[in-house]
Amino acid sequence: MEGRSGTTDLQPRWRFPLLAIGIISLVVGTLAGLLRLGWAQAAVAAPYTGSHGVLMVAAFFGTLISLERAVALADWRAYLVPGAAALGGVTLLLQRSPAVMHTLFILAGAGLTLTSVEVYRRQPERHNIILVLGAASWLAASLALLLGASIDSILFWWMDFFVLTIAGERLELNRMRPASDRAISLFSSLVIITVISHIATTSGLVAQWIGYLGYGAIALWLLTWDIARHTARQQGLTRFMALCMLSGYLWLLLSALLCTGVITTPFLRDAQLHALFLGFVFSMVFGHAPIIFPAVTRLRIPYTPLFYIPLILLQVTLALRLYGDFTASPSWRTLGGVGNGLALALFLLLTVATIIRFNLPRR
Repeated sequence: MEGRSGTTDLQPRWRFPLLAIGIISLVVGTLAGLLRLGWAQAAVAAPYTGSHGVLMVAAFFGTLISLERAVALADWRAYLVPGAAALGGVTLLLQRSPAVMHTLFILAGAGLTLTSVEVYRRQPERHNIILVLGAASWLAASLALLLGASIDSILFWWMDFFVLTIAGERLELNRMRPASDRAISLFSSLVIITVISHIATTSGLVAQWIGYLGYGAIALWLLTWDIARHTARQQGLTRFMALCMLSGYLWLLLSALLCTGVITTPFLRDAQLHALFLGFVFSMVFGHAPIIFPAVTRLRIPYTPLFYIPLILLQVTLALRLYGDFTASPSWRTLGGVGNGLALALFLLLTVATIIRFNLPRR
């Protein structure tokens, strides 16, 4: 299969191992998170409770996002990036050298940044610059971890990785119904303010909340100008995707308010992080999966209204979890967390079942 640059693309069957490692990292990372909440049935993940974030962000999403980018480039060399991320995940799962693990994630972050730069070279648009900044944020986090930084001190880089990556992708899709030049310039300014404030934070120049305020402004921009506001009035997959996007933007806005201190709660950190990493990011995953997975696997995933079940379950159980955060109730937090895990598992199982149903040869 010839790629756009004349190089050979990787056949889908060779992409499956990378995807499988990413999904295993997701499962183990989710169980580790549930154990941290006190759900004893997840004890099998006990060795990984301290690696919950790395498994979810670097091993799962690092592999998935860079795999998606490699498919778009259609160049076998680009698959070295998700390969490095997947190997980093394997190193972590096998509990081998942390230095080797972080080095692999650094290579993956650097590779994703370079492939994003290549995309920008081919198509010099503003949304591609934002994607470069998102990839560079993951690289910065990985470098800091190798140098001995704590997870808490690099969280804003992980958050930037997701916020900027998703914002860039949404800005690209909005070309089908473009906002005004003034609105696009405003969006670009918000991204620049967010990134600069977080860079300055590492030097002790400004408070992190300025960058988090940028998250809130980006969420408001997306709620105002994103194409999802219009496509939510349509039917089928288009409507489902739009509702995923809009619910995700609301979670991003809530996370921003929590991060800036406008809203406080006894378990503030849990509420801050999971409003963004679960509410915002996984709402995006649910919405984009019917498009991304067929592109990666070359297998059809026809839309079914059943996809609404895990989406609604995620929203409701995350609300329960945050209710537990606000009321300092461990039982509600655990119940909500288990519900979050169930929503992810249900979505994964439903996706696999749909693939099997529509792709296996019928007798």
